[in-house]
Amino acid sequence: MKTPQLFSHSAVESLLPEVLGDRFQELAFKLARKAGHRCEVTGYPYPAIKPQPGKKNPSTVLMMEVRDTDGNNQPMAPVAIKKRLKAEGLTPKTVRMVCPLVFWSRHVDLALKYGRGELIFAPWMTQGEAVTLFRTLMIADAQTGHDPDHPAYEQASEVIDAVALQMGNHGLLNEVLALPEDTEWDSEVWLKTLKQLTKRERRVYIDRFAKHLRLWPSKTSFSVLSGYWANNAHAPDAALNPDSHESRPSGNWVRRYYPIFTDSLDILTERNRAKAKTT
Repeated sequence: MKTPQLFSHSAVESLLPEVLGDRFQELAFKLARKAGHRCEVTGYPYPAIKPQPGKKNPSTVLMMEVRDTDGNNQPMAPVAIKKRLKAEGLTPKTVRMVCPLVFWSRHVDLALKYGRGELIFAPWMTQGEAVTLFRTLMIADAQTGHDPDHPAYEQASEVIDAVALQMGNHGLLNEVLALPEDTEWDSEVWLKTLKQLTKRERRVYIDRFAKHLRLWPSKTSFSVLSGYWANNAHAPDAALNPDSHESRPSGNWVRRYYPIFTDSLDILTERNRAKAKTT
């Protein structure tokens, strides 16, 4: 995924846990089992969670996302999507199971509404890389107690905050989005305003400015999953083939991505210092 998707179809929100309540797990688990308990976009494994105390049934972390293409993989109009969903119900044909980080990246308006993340300026990495980096850092943070001497583990939580602070500060966003300096930044208001533009105006604005934004997930919202990710921290070899159910460990994600991120962060810091000297 190169860039996040800013707007979502209305039917997507109707399948959120916040909307369905207790019915969500009942419906989602059946579809997750049919999907092999892995994300149908990335192939990343999401094993079922054993029943919690006081509950009889296992649960899933995967999110339900309404499919927006037909049997020939052609885009469907919003009216057609709703009509099919109403006629056929929730089935693997109408809904796919998606990793929560990928899900919210594909529905930024809902992510902002429900506090699942914030917008940052990061044109040097794709949205997919942002998701991988965030999950890696969350895994590292969860591993602190097991390997306290590794700097990546110790600094993981601080790095997550640094991304939001340095790449998502309001002054920077106003500048890169061509807004007046004295604009009081509000991501939801910005999105609603963007949606009111004509299709052509919105397309031009997104291509010139908004395409450089990424959704940075909320550390607080996903803290409950850090231990879960740590226990399943192996990227499947089948990632490029979602239909495959094979998975193998592929090395230490933290040691792979931490140096790449710190190098990028150093470059950004130097740019900010150079800019400060010229002002």
